[in-house]
Amino acid sequence: EVKVADAPSSEVKVADAPPKQSEGRGDGNSRCSSPSRALNEYTWAGLDSMRCSIQVETPAERPQETSEPHRHLRAKKNETQSSSLRQGIGCLLDTHAPSLQAAKLLFKYYDRDNSAALEKKEAHEMLKDYGFSNEQAGLLNELIDEDGDGRLGFAEFWDWLQSEGHIDHLILVQDTQTARFHALRAAAEMFHGADKDQDGKVTVAEMRSLLASWELDDVEEALKAVLFHHGDVGESDAAESVSLPGFIDYLCSFEEWKVLRITGDEHMAFNSSR
Repeated sequence: EVKVADAPSSEVKVADAPPKQSEGRGDGNSRCSSPSRALNEYTWAGLDSMRCSIQVETPAERPQETSEPHRHLRAKKNETQSSSLRQGIGCLLDTHAPSLQAAKLLFKYYDRDNSAALEKKEAHEMLKDYGFSNEQAGLLNELIDEDGDGRLGFAEFWDWLQSEGHIDHLILVQDTQTARFHALRAAAEMFHGADKDQDGKVTVAEMRSLLASWELDDVEEALKAVLFHHGDVGESDAAESVSLPGFIDYLCSFEEWKVLRITGDEHMAFNSSR
């Protein structure tokens, strides 16, 4: 069992948020004096500890279709195996010492097309089976996918599992009522608003436009800092884009966004100085 101390109960005040936009990811063009305007006033809430129980089931143990007369038995079997699978995923994800064998089994189970990588929908399915909602699974999927390419290779997945900060990632998206989740959602909406082609990455031009909307004193200097410390290097050996983890990493340089810092590993996204 992994126990996490309750977060402080003191109220954290930040600048008022801009007028609420309509449903969706926004256009990322609203002008504001600093990125703190994306946050509302909020109060820390307690974080639940996580539990794990049994091993991951193998692909051979997936629920199988049966004849129609036994539909009620099939439903009961599927419900039991679904619970078993969820517990198995939890046993792998909720520990500071994950099993390589279990990780490979889990990865292979969800790699439906045998491409040696989890496509976005496959990783999303795994996180949904863990117990997260669509929104929670989507956000966590983007946090794990540090290069923002929409595919999760096993090395990327295993590196994340081994990092001491991966538990804090799970906690970050676990409770949608906490200040941290509120900040994560605001950061993601800002990022997606800037990502005009919705490819999971914000280009140099898109980032320049976003920084300009914040009315910073020196947009070009801020852009250089973002790309140098948090950008994704392309074929030209220069940073060509920024993924969501890198963007949040940059936001944490602002006092109002330090709530998103990941604890447990100084080299994890949001804390690094790459």
